[in-house]
Amino acid sequence: MIYTSGSTGRPKGVAVGHAQAATVVTAALERIGVAEGEVWAMTHSPAFDVSVFEVFGALLSGGTLVVPDLGTTRSPRELLDLIGDRGVSVLCQTPTALRGLTELVARGAQPRVRTVVLAGEQVRFAELAPWADHLEHTALFNLYGPTEATVYATAHRITRDDIARGARSVIGRPLRGVLAEPRDAAGHPVPDGVPGELYLGGVGVAEGYFGDPGATAERFVPDPSGTPGVRWFRTGDRVRRLPDGSLEFLGRSDGQLKIRGHRVEPGEVAAALLATGLVTEAAVTAVDGDLVAYAVAPRATPAGLRGALARVLPEPMIPSAYVLLDRIPRTLTGKTDRRGLPAPGSDAYVKAEPVAARTPLEERVVAAWREVLPVADFGVEDDFFDLGGDSIRAYRSTEALRRAGVNVSVREVFTYRTVARLCTALG
Repeated sequence: MIYTSGSTGRPKGVAVGHAQAATVVTAALERIGVAEGEVWAMTHSPAFDVSVFEVFGALLSGGTLVVPDLGTTRSPRELLDLIGDRGVSVLCQTPTALRGLTELVARGAQPRVRTVVLAGEQVRFAELAPWADHLEHTALFNLYGPTEATVYATAHRITRDDIARGARSVIGRPLRGVLAEPRDAAGHPVPDGVPGELYLGGVGVAEGYFGDPGATAERFVPDPSGTPGVRWFRTGDRVRRLPDGSLEFLGRSDGQLKIRGHRVEPGEVAAALLATGLVTEAAVTAVDGDLVAYAVAPRATPAGLRGALARVLPEPMIPSAYVLLDRIPRTLTGKTDRRGLPAPGSDAYVKAEPVAARTPLEERVVAAWREVLPVADFGVEDDFFDLGGDSIRAYRSTEALRRAGVNVSVREVFTYRTVARLCTALG
């Protein structure tokens, strides 16, 4: 059972059978060519569906599974050391998480990993340019699939040509036993090259949403052509089939977001805001890859709203910024006018009464944080993560400090969280 975000405000549990998991994992192993005896790193939480492939991919192929601590998975430098020290040869990452390693590769690092599997969010091939000279000994794969199709459904080996062109996001061909069809609004197949919603069928389709027959009936549908016994999952993803038979990902057909590899239904976060009793209207969207909440909340503050959400939502679903408005802009039909939502300003982030840097070390840390955070106006007592920080920005802050002659680890940023506490720990 793996839970995914739900548009109604309640997460949905996806029921996946053991046979489905074993069949899809085996098919994925075949496609990417994992050999017996490989060393895998488990870099994802068991609550994230990619962990199913990490754990059972290793076990079903006679491999070794290395389980690093959380600090190592958050630090590209420590992860690079783990790859070298433990001989990790298979690494699964979201594209966002891989960026730190990619930056190290761009600076000359040579991770001796045989296979890198990217999944969880759209892959932008141009961002992989530093890996182009390493494809002789490191195979990069883009694997696509929702939890409802047992993690993976299609696979594509990324080539130098993909990286050079950069524009397309190719998700490849279906795995053995998987059916993948772009379809129109009536559920009928569309011609090659024509965009449509991706329907998935075959061995990987899950049982449905546990205890939610209504949601199951909406997304897990019988074959529109009437073929008996055939069942499809409507992904909500827009794709088109390319001339070589592979599929290109074009985006979502609904409002679902991907934030650092996690599926987020904006409606679920907005419902949680309304449930606090502090908010009368709410809208949630992504701005430059960050989750941003817009709220009509006359008696609330960003700190109060973040605190209320932290008690009921997991960390990936907690917005980085909270823009307080007199009203939510609407279209003529009454829907949220997302183009009318303002960009978050400095007052949208959770901050303490600003305290200026008091020492040369604090000044260097403040300068480094300003390079990576979405807000420049903050004090030494403000929390890095309340200011829009995340694991990627934490890593980039440590690299900025390294260039300034200050050695700080990602785990220290997570532990101390403010400039003042970090500098006290550094002495």
